[in-house]
Amino acid sequence: MKSLNNPWMQPFSQARNPTTIITPIYLEGHYESVYNASWHHVVEIPGGEGTGMEVREGKPKQSWTYNEVGNTLEKDDGVAQSGEAPPVLMVLTSEKGWLYTLHAPHGAGNDFCVNSEVERVWQIVLGDLTKWFSNFDLTLNPSPLPRVLIGTPGIGKSMNAGSYLLYQLLHCDVEKLQVVAHCFGDTMYVFDKTTRAVTIYEGNIISKNVLRGLRQSGMKGYIIYDVSKKGTPPATGTFCAYFWMGHDCGVIAKGNQL
Repeated sequence: MKSLNNPWMQPFSQARNPTTIITPIYLEGHYESVYNASWHHVVEIPGGEGTGMEVREGKPKQSWTYNEVGNTLEKDDGVAQSGEAPPVLMVLTSEKGWLYTLHAPHGAGNDFCVNSEVERVWQIVLGDLTKWFSNFDLTLNPSPLPRVLIGTPGIGKSMNAGSYLLYQLLHCDVEKLQVVAHCFGDTMYVFDKTTRAVTIYEGNIISKNVLRGLRQSGMKGYIIYDVSKKGTPPATGTFCAYFWMGHDCGVIAKGNQL
């Protein structure tokens, strides 16, 4: 880790306190590690004594499909059009690990699993983003509605879905989405897609100031906030979409829960 001065942060910090410049900590190599994560997938292999499992490299040719049901998506268990069954699960591996590796109570490995439910979460978020990106009048609809995911920190949806959302958001068009912030309580990791760098900010006030500076610079971003860690959520603004993870189902209306 090393210090890194962000040009978009300095004007705001100097305006508040001319003698103070917020100096973030740079998480070296982590952006590329997450962005270039490698894929494997597990498929069922029929055999004479039952069904076995096989791990294969790369993305599967056929993933899961989903149907719109009301305001959400449900997995389509019908026959795949390509004739090839979808995987049992997918695995992503980052050489330097994932952010949850740093915050899990007993540590975590460099891999996480993606099942059909985790993919469903991403498809819902992708639908929100697609509508947002196609909305040219941000005064009418400044950002997607917040979403909340109920999960078990460390072993369930929080770890897998949060890491998967981060990976997918980094691969969204940088012209449409420039920043992804992943928050664990008072600690915020900012993935700047324009510079391909990760910076760490500690403390609610600093995090809010950073987000305000991003907004003033004209950037669009997405915030993943893990409520399993105690802390005040960062303030939202017209530049960002918002995704909650954790146990507190009361923070967002049930209609927006996944």
